[in-house]
Amino acid sequence: MAASTPGQRDSQVETWIASLNPLTQALTMVLDLIRSRPPSVNKTSLNGFYQDNGGDADLLRLNLSLDSQLYPQISGHKSRFAFVLCRWTLKTDRYRNVWISNWPVAKE
Repeated sequence: MAASTPGQRDSQVETWIASLNPLTQALTMVLDLIRSRPPSVNKTSLNGFYQDNGGDADLLRLNLSLDSQLYPQISGHKSRFAFVLCRWTLKTDRYRNVWISNWPVAKE
């Protein structure tokens, strides 16, 4: 079997990606509907930890400033979610996560 040319491979990739367009459009529509729900609710984490029963939440969105250099570790279940806010620190040339204290977060 002869190897395909770069042009043939590009065409095959474009065809494959185009086949995903209906899925992309559907997911975009669903996410837009979910995101257009009521505005965020401000909450405060205690010692970098927050947990809630989630109520009727469909989507969890955290609004964190890039300047804070934080990232969330999120855990979820159908009836509850929790997250820990962590900051990257450099120690002995290895990265490790460190919990931070009392950081305001937004929950939808």
